[in-house]
Amino acid sequence: MAQVVHETHKVYEDNERNNTNQHNDVVDEPTSIAAKIVSIIGGLIMGVLALRFILSLLGANRDNAFADLVYGISYPFAAPFFGLFGYTPTYGDARLEFETLFAIGVYALLTWLITRLLTVADRRY
Repeated sequence: MAQVVHETHKVYEDNERNNTNQHNDVVDEPTSIAAKIVSIIGGLIMGVLALRFILSLLGANRDNAFADLVYGISYPFAAPFFGLFGYTPTYGDARLEFETLFAIGVYALLTWLITRLLTVADRRY
């Protein structure tokens, strides 16, 4: 005699499974395109400012084309912070730009804040 065994399986539809996996795997990733664009732009600004800081710290020749390019691109982002501190430590040609470090921190904070504001509606807990 044949015996029939019934097993219960939960069947997910494709959309339900995809939504469940996305929620569990990627909770903190910005999902909006605007947030990703803000993150990329903020990262580029901070990267250029970091290059400026390193070149200045190492005393790079400002007549060099690469150094001039980096200083030229980063100037509009660093300029609002010039004169923020009353002292400027210099060591020969090298200069420790505290203003640039502070600018990197401010732009990091602004990038984080804008990204969070753009993705606040996308959060599903």
